[in-house]
Amino acid sequence: MVEYRFESHRKLLVVTVSGTVTDEDFQDDKFPDLPPGTLELLDLSEATDARISNAEIRRIAEVDKARPNRVARMAILAEQDVGFGLARMYQTLTSDTPTEVEVFRRRDAAMTWLGLDG
Repeated sequence: MVEYRFESHRKLLVVTVSGTVTDEDFQDDKFPDLPPGTLELLDLSEATDARISNAEIRRIAEVDKARPNRVARMAILAEQDVGFGLARMYQTLTSDTPTEVEVFRRRDAAMTWLGLDG
């Protein structure tokens, strides 16, 4: 399951993934029109299983490449191995875009990198 929350006062999009992650979880963009300079925290810490294909990770990266200014920085929190490899794959596939993407195992490090307090 994927939940989206936009904190307008911090210009922060929080995407929380829990349970089993599948290809279908990322089919819809819940926030297509974000303000410039938006930050994103993709939190995979509650994901228990990854049933998302490499092809879907590539598709998501291509969609995000087509919108290079959608977010300024994306911190991916992947405390468990289940999401860490997928997050690194996404980071590699989007390395040639203006959006900075970093993968973290600790929430405090992710928030600090985003320039935000917990």
